[in-house]
Amino acid sequence: MDTRSRIIAGLVAAPLAIGTLAACGAGTTGSDAKAAAAVGSDAKGAFFSAYDKTGDSKRQRVTTKLEASPDTIIKLASSMGSGSGSGGSTRTPSVSPKIAQLISGSSIVVDMQSTGAALKDETDPTKINTSMSWKTDSDLFNLRTAAQDTFVKLDLAKIADQTGAFSMADVQGALGQAPSWIKDAVNGKWVGFDKGTVEQLAKSSGGAAATTNPTQLTPDQTKQLTAAVKSNLDTNGTFTSEGDTVKVQVKIQPFLTQMFQDGKRIAPKQFTDQMVKDATKSLAELKAGSVLAFDATIADGRFTAVKGDVMQVLSWFDETKAEDAKSKKELQDLKAKNLHLTLVSQISELDRDLTKPEGARMVTKAELEQLGGMGGSMGKPSSGSGSGSAVPSAQPAG
Repeated sequence: MDTRSRIIAGLVAAPLAIGTLAACGAGTTGSDAKAAAAVGSDAKGAFFSAYDKTGDSKRQRVTTKLEASPDTIIKLASSMGSGSGSGGSTRTPSVSPKIAQLISGSSIVVDMQSTGAALKDETDPTKINTSMSWKTDSDLFNLRTAAQDTFVKLDLAKIADQTGAFSMADVQGALGQAPSWIKDAVNGKWVGFDKGTVEQLAKSSGGAAATTNPTQLTPDQTKQLTAAVKSNLDTNGTFTSEGDTVKVQVKIQPFLTQMFQDGKRIAPKQFTDQMVKDATKSLAELKAGSVLAFDATIADGRFTAVKGDVMQVLSWFDETKAEDAKSKKELQDLKAKNLHLTLVSQISELDRDLTKPEGARMVTKAELEQLGGMGGSMGKPSSGSGSGSAVPSAQPAG
């Protein structure tokens, strides 16, 4: 793996680690005066007291966004792009100003609700409803599961306007012969997929498609991984207080190594042998003593926010060990730009139930079969249906 690939992997790993910690700290409720008072006197105790209340609620929300200007996003994309300008000195921006503005102004909102026990205790997936939304000033994309049925809608016109990547005239032309339910979905109307129908279609495709998402963690796996992350943090983290915030520094090599080992033990289908092998090799190449730093804000004995600078990953790489002079200079130049991309996850209690969207159009098996192109007994692609169509999973990963 070359230097640029390792940096990109690090830029992915950092938000994943921060996001994992935010998810583990979400959904806590109630008041714990002792834990709140501990901030400032026992930062580690305060952190783990809040951590232990993970999932006490039956409803939770995590809102995640990047705190970065469009200019910062463009500079980073240019630095990490695959092409270069004349003489190899300047990279062509790979993100347009409109898309950079969209990224800067976007947030991802993930909601979860248990219709049974508290979220941290519920292990029956049929009792967990989820929702994911991509938002700017309004919703651009929504995906929801309720009673194990899946619902989706997107505002394609607004996405076209905010990205400038395509025009609705082009889209409408391409959708001319598409089924009406697809037109509804891309025009901001809820369409739903009954779990039983999707499973029946998956089975009819010659067994190639699984009836559940193989990369999705079960509630029990999530519970086990949460406990493993806590133990891992206890071993590899240091904690200091600053007002109502606990500042955490995690030794990244042993932490991520243990995280992948725990993942392989608890969820082997998701943490494959090859994934763990590649991760272990990449982690061994990081600068000794590298840390992942993040802040966890605590109020009323629970986490309310977790944030960290994604660009801190640059400090994990030693440019003197780059594979060639060009890679060494690229890393030096990127560090010199002193860019900051702060990932912030705000944690709160969801104030509504996650139910099936009112008025959603349920797509039938016959309508799905009209798409064709699914192999086996699904039939051949129908005229105008397009290629690459896919049936959404009955249980999308949350």
